[in-house]
Amino acid sequence: DTVVAGVPQATAGALTNVGEAVVFERDGAQWSVEDVLTPPAAISSHFFGIAVDIDGDRIVVGADGGNSISNVGAAYVFHRASGVWSLEAELVAPDVGTGDQFGTTVAISGDTVAVGSPRHDGVEGSNIGAVNIFDRVAGSWRHSHELLSPVPSANDTFGGTLALDGDLLWVRETDTGPSASDVIHAFRRNAGVWQPEPVESPGFSGLNTAITRHITLSGQRAAFGSLSQGVSGRAFIYRHEATGWVLEQTLDEPAAIPNNLFGFALALDGGTLAVGAIDAGPGFVGRV
Repeated sequence: DTVVAGVPQATAGALTNVGEAVVFERDGAQWSVEDVLTPPAAISSHFFGIAVDIDGDRIVVGADGGNSISNVGAAYVFHRASGVWSLEAELVAPDVGTGDQFGTTVAISGDTVAVGSPRHDGVEGSNIGAVNIFDRVAGSWRHSHELLSPVPSANDTFGGTLALDGDLLWVRETDTGPSASDVIHAFRRNAGVWQPEPVESPGFSGLNTAITRHITLSGQRAAFGSLSQGVSGRAFIYRHEATGWVLEQTLDEPAAIPNNLFGFALALDGGTLAVGAIDAGPGFVGRV
């Protein structure tokens, strides 16, 4: 009964793009604002709220602009106790650098937070990207892993999209090789170690075949969208089997309209998938 929405361009006095995250709570059939979360220090172009996620009484908020530590991005964990939200931790990767866009993507599941840093540089070149994992141990949040693409390359921006569900993590990267298309990587945590799992190709490659910024996970299923496929976009549903992740089904918009952006946003819960189309029909009203 709780929803959080990021407002990364919110102002604070004369400061622009400081950002905020608005928490809504449902009481019966009525939704109302429960709280407005803000960064501990108001900084211009912080973009606090560029990414948000919630799990129970904890919210993680990404801010990929400056922060209060070293003018790089950050992620903030808030905890609700007795109906009051308070800042629990400010997360920064040990090797994060200016321009890494740490905090562009965030996800929380239980006592684990994943934070994308798609412009992170490495020995392979600039903007290879990274995903940093933080775990809450004995009440404190600690950095535990830095995950890279299995084959890191310059400008792959690994971590530009991610989703976390328990011990399962999916990450998108942009393949800058001959195929020049987006790639999905799956990781599973076993005995504290994150290991990659094979993902069947969705069956498309080449220029302008980008996967959307939304990946959704639920149990042993996952889904993402590609706006370049089909008449108006397409959703891809995967199922986990012993050999890895296999493509189970593709979904097209029932009454497809060209350039409808079907698959721009998705949400999966058990056996139910909701797919958004933001340019649906006259007036660009959108639909799910």
